[in-house]
Amino acid sequence: MILRENGLAASSMTAFPGREPPRTKEDLAPDPPELGLFARVENLCGEEDALLKIPAKERSRQHDSRLRDIGAELDRAWERLRERVERLEHRHGRHDGHAPA
Repeated sequence: MILRENGLAASSMTAFPGREPPRTKEDLAPDPPELGLFARVENLCGEEDALLKIPAKERSRQHDSRLRDIGAELDRAWERLRERVERLEHRHGRHDGHAPA
């Protein structure tokens, strides 16, 4: 039996049956495309929140312009999601305001 420095037995068992665990980022599966979209929305919400924490009297024109741009982009995304829900409800014969299960 081989012991590690911490006194525990070394094991060749892995949570990845039949192969070694990933050792580099390149060995991992690629991120799903939705992750980028989610990250974009999260970033916009965080930026908006940070700008809104600046008192209105202290915001520059650039801050106000950026807030308008962020709001417009988030509103477009929200509207597209609402349209999607309506399309799915219509397709599945549901009209109760909830997405199909």
